[in-house]
Amino acid sequence: IFLVNLIILSMLILFPKKILLTLFGTDYISGYSVLIILSVANFLYALAQTQNQSLLVYERTKTISVITAVGAGINVILNAILVPVYGILGAGMATGIALAIMSISFYIVSYKITNINPLKFPVFRIFFSVIISSFAVYFFVKILNFLPNIIVLVVSIIILSAVYMLALLITKSINEDDL
Repeated sequence: IFLVNLIILSMLILFPKKILLTLFGTDYISGYSVLIILSVANFLYALAQTQNQSLLVYERTKTISVITAVGAGINVILNAILVPVYGILGAGMATGIALAIMSISFYIVSYKITNINPLKFPVFRIFFSVIISSFAVYFFVKILNFLPNIIVLVVSIIILSAVYMLALLITKSINEDDL
């Protein structure tokens, strides 16, 4: 799931305008920066759900509730501060910051209880693989920019996936058990 989510995240970061234009039309292109912020924040939060589940196993439901309540409070406060100034971008930033704080909190508390660190060296090789793949696709798309958005997106997904899998194999980030 992590590997697939990382590919989706890279597509949302690389081509937010093309995705918004293709799916929703020109009226929504101005929200591309919010899409990037919320994509990254939700990716981090999704990763933290493993730690959230480990807290459930250790029957730390009160801790989960406190982290979630603090995150919600931070979100409300930041929305009250940022939305009047930055509009929808402020709302995206507020939610992104709140989700990031909650994610980090889940990691820290879970690590203190379980002494298990999910961010080991292979994770960084996976991130390196997606960064290399993303750069390759980004430059490839610049060449194909004359094609319709939907074609560029489909070709990008195919190329990104292929280069990403190749980079994962080259960096030995995955093995036969992962396939």
